[in-house]
Amino acid sequence: MLIGVSQLIVVPTSRGKTSLFYGPLLVVQHLLKNPRPGIGPLPQYPVIMEITPLNALGDSQASEMDELGIHAISVNAEALQSTAHEGRNLVTEIRHCEWSASPWSPERLIDHAVDGLLRDPVFRENILLLAIDETHIIDHWGKAFRKAYQQIGLLRKQLPAHVPLVAVTDTLVPGAEQANICKSLGLHDNFYFMCQSCERPNVHVVIRELTHSLTGMLFPDVDWVLENGEKVVIYSKTLDLCFRVALYHFRTPSEGPYKALLIMVSLL
Repeated sequence: MLIGVSQLIVVPTSRGKTSLFYGPLLVVQHLLKNPRPGIGPLPQYPVIMEITPLNALGDSQASEMDELGIHAISVNAEALQSTAHEGRNLVTEIRHCEWSASPWSPERLIDHAVDGLLRDPVFRENILLLAIDETHIIDHWGKAFRKAYQQIGLLRKQLPAHVPLVAVTDTLVPGAEQANICKSLGLHDNFYFMCQSCERPNVHVVIRELTHSLTGMLFPDVDWVLENGEKVVIYSKTLDLCFRVALYHFRTPSEGPYKALLIMVSLL
């Protein structure tokens, strides 16, 4: 990445994919404070841009980068309103490289104000890389649900040619899906590709026969998944079923202070 080579990385969850975003930034920041002979020239105010599908994910990653000493902010409606209330313009601050890292949603990046950001000579001189988290969404969502994802390739073309693209995911199917993503992002033969197995030997499929109907208000068949006190995600086929399962568990006495439940609706 430090020599401008774009990357498409497929590795399992919790393997540190996002370190590929801020790792080069930390290296350049260190070299600016501790120059090495033969290395340079380096941007004086190095910055990175990241595209993320969820505001909560962007907030979380900005918080993690802050803990590493990286001045980061997630660009979302709340942040824009908060800075505007203080009489500040967040996009202008990013344009002037006052923030080292900024996660964005793809919808924010097609805003007119961002066009000026990408054309700004100071910003263009200092941007290290454009990062994309959860890259598989480009093909899954970009065609209909969130069409802004189809514009990322055009966004990349607005950046200087030496700025690499770093796209990471833990879910990418070889073949048509991978080809569509590479075509959308302009990744042809000029990029590095790494794919690790996403097999999880500690994950098992358990099938149990239901003893109670799904049309009622009692769901003891799923009690066993909460016995160890860990966080659990229960997918329900419909909103109605989701709320009834949630109500059942909210009424069930907690077995410990660490018991937590998150009910989500499956779109499948």
